[in-house]
Formats: sequence, structure tokens, C-alpha cells
Amino acid sequence: MRAVCVVLLSSVAIGGAHAQDSSARARVERHLAEGRQLYRELDFTGCVSAMNEALAVPGAQPAQRLEAHEILGAAYVVLDRPRDAEQAFRAMFELDPYHVVREPSGSPKIEQFVEELRARVVPDAALDPTAHIEVTLPRATRADDATDVRVEALGRIASATIVLRGDDETEWSRIEMERTSAGFEAVIPPRGRAGSLDLYVEGRDAEGRLVARGGEPLLPLTLQVRAAGGREDPDETPLRRQWWLWTIVGVVVVGAAVGIGVGVSGADRAPAGTLPPGRVVLP
Repeated sequence: MRAVCVVLLSSVAIGGAHAQDSSARARVERHLAEGRQLYRELDFTGCVSAMNEALAVPGAQPAQRLEAHEILGAAYVVLDRPRDAEQAFRAMFELDPYHVVREPSGSPKIEQFVEELRARVVPDAALDPTAHIEVTLPRATRADDATDVRVEALGRIASATIVLRGDDETEWSRIEMERTSAGFEAVIPPRGRAGSLDLYVEGRDAEGRLVARGGEPLLPLTLQVRAAGGREDPDETPLRRQWWLWTIVGVVVVGAAVGIGVGVSGADRAPAGTLPPGRVVLP
């Protein structure tokens, strides 16, 4: 009877923890959504407040904190607060030192700020906007099957590595890819169990510096692993992880402030700019 009570209490505790985690994620997402909206409306001071609220929620997920620090750093650059911007981007680098900030206006000032800071704190980073990695995976695989992975690589990518982790694993493992005429390829050994597999691909130059990635540790590509003997799914599809933050923010509207008025010092709100509102159709 005592054992049954212990099991029941454990189940209740686990269920309560999951509910608490879900509640925390939802609270963080509300602050992030508010911050995105304020950034779009050019209220950068309000955006900073929303992002700090998101970061203050206990239990925020790493991907949520990455987004908050990214937006926070961009907003601080616009507000001409370089020390605060550096602190935000340093926190972002601690979560993912190679994350590419895709600020929607393409502000040269923000890009230069981030890359100059990265060069000081991430010695092996040489991110190249002309380099590109596209990963091709099957839609799903079977637990008893090996999985072919192909990579199309453009730019100065001399080597490529698959970094992967199963849903039952805490550590990432690595598979070096072989060079082909079109890029790189490798085989993931059979997993032996159903579930899912998170992965991304790193591309490095001849000096061993990271120049491009397909996927990210906090935003990986996901391969479903079906039970052994299940129905095969030979279809393959290019899996490309688009950065989910900036597809929500209005590119044209933000560009009016960041691209034109980013140098304004001491302003709580950037100037409205001269470009009319527009609509962006994303692929």
C-alpha cells in the first residue's frame, strides 16, 4: 500500500512539474510576442521591458532566452546603448556562440556590432553570409535502418559534420561527412528504438573555423524514427531551419527605423522614417 502511495505521489509531482513548465513557457511566450509587436511598432524602450520580463520568468526555455537576448541586443543598438547591447549579445553567445542574428531590416550597424563582438569572444567563428548549407533528410526513418544524409554546400566550406542527439540522450554526438561533387554526405547508423532525432550540420573552412550551419542546437532539424519493421517512407525533403523570430516582425516597417534612423542617440523611440508601410510575403 505504501509503495502504491509513493507511486501516486510521484505521478502527481511529475504532473505538477510538467504543468508548471508549460505555464512558464506560455508566460514567456506572451512576453516575447509583446516584445516582437513593440519592436515592429518601433517602441524599442517598450520592447526592452517586454524582453526583460520574459527573461525574468523562471523556467524559460533556452530557445526562448536566445530569442529574448537577440531582440534585446538589437533594440539596445537602436537606442544607442552599446554596453547593454554587448551584455545582451554576450548572453546570446553563451547559449549559442554561432547563432546568426537575422535582424529584419538588415541594419549594417547591428550586423557590424554583433560580428565585431563575436570576433572577440568566439575565436573559431568566421560566419560567412555567402556560405550556405542545405540538409536533405528523409521525412522519417526506421529504428533498424541506417539513414542517408546529404548536404548541398555553397561557399568556402571545406568540411562538414553532423551533430545529433536522440530524444533519450543528453549529449550530442558527431559524424564527419564525406566530400562529394555536390557537397557532403554521411550515414547515420540505425538508432535501435523509435522516437525522434535532433540534428544540425556544421560547415567549416580550411582553417577549421565555422562558416555556416544547417540548423542550430536550440532550433535543430528533427528526424522521426519509427518502430522497426514499419512502413518505409522513401521521400526526401530539404530541411532548412528558418529563424522563427524575424519572420514575425514586419521587415519593411522595422527597416524604416533601424535601417534609416538607427544612429539616433538617446531616443526612446526611433524616428518613424520615410518608407510607407508594406507587406512582406515570406517563402
